[in-house]
Amino acid sequence: MLLQHGTNDMVIDYHQSVYMYEKIKEVCGEGRAELDLFEGEPHGSQVIKGDENINKCIDFLDAVLWDGKNPYRKPLQPIRIVE
Repeated sequence: MLLQHGTNDMVIDYHQSVYMYEKIKEVCGEGRAELDLFEGEPHGSQVIKGDENINKCIDFLDAVLWDGKNPYRKPLQPIRIVE
């Protein structure tokens, strides 16, 4: 499980993710969860939603589901905002 949380989240305390991470390690063992804390980032952070982090999330999924060798992986395309 990949847990990501901003430390300045005023909606959900980031300690919830820390607790979940510790509980997963306790029950399932080491290596079953990864925790990324984003220092100073709020709930809905643009840094967490940014392309660099989205690629990291996809890398995580590729590692879990495809042993890091996803044959269908393509580069992210620019997001087009329709108004």
